[in-house]
Amino acid sequence: MEGLSQSSVTFVQSSTETKSTRSCTESYFCWHSAHQGRITRLSNVMHPISENLYQPDTPTITCPSCGETLLYGVKSCRFCRHAIDPTYARKSVTSQAILTHAVKSANTVRTLRNLLYLQLGLTILAFLWDPPYLQLILIVSIINLAGPIRWLRKYGRGDLDHPEILKAQKDMKIELYCWLGAIIIQATAIIVWLVRL
Repeated sequence: MEGLSQSSVTFVQSSTETKSTRSCTESYFCWHSAHQGRITRLSNVMHPISENLYQPDTPTITCPSCGETLLYGVKSCRFCRHAIDPTYARKSVTSQAILTHAVKSANTVRTLRNLLYLQLGLTILAFLWDPPYLQLILIVSIINLAGPIRWLRKYGRGDLDHPEILKAQKDMKIELYCWLGAIIIQATAIIVWLVRL
């Protein structure tokens, strides 16, 4: 009888712990869903900055006091407790979106540097063994020149003084000069080939 009572107590305690754990888990998922829903609604309400530039999936701002990254829509910084002005928050989230898109675009243009080296190698080979291919190589270089030009026209005006933007501006100018140099070399090779005909 005593053993049965002990088993009953153990079963009741186990059931209580299970219900408690289940309650905590359900509460967490309810909070998480509501939290995610709030972010999704914010993303849907916010309009695109331009036809080619949209806000990130989770819009963020930078605290004007401590510089920490915060979710868009908070009333105060969770690190320094500084109050967030709604007007500043709108400007900050726009700047963050532009920064994100500019850095991603710059990284995409940088990946074409290996293609530049390949183009120069093909230029030498084509000049020595098959000069007609120089025209095709030149066209490819001209197409790739559009990447840094487009980036500099869009983000190189000096409106943003963020360190990452300044670094990207410097890198895009280097990319522009490199592709211009490659085009000059390829055009010169074509001229020399035509003169020899």
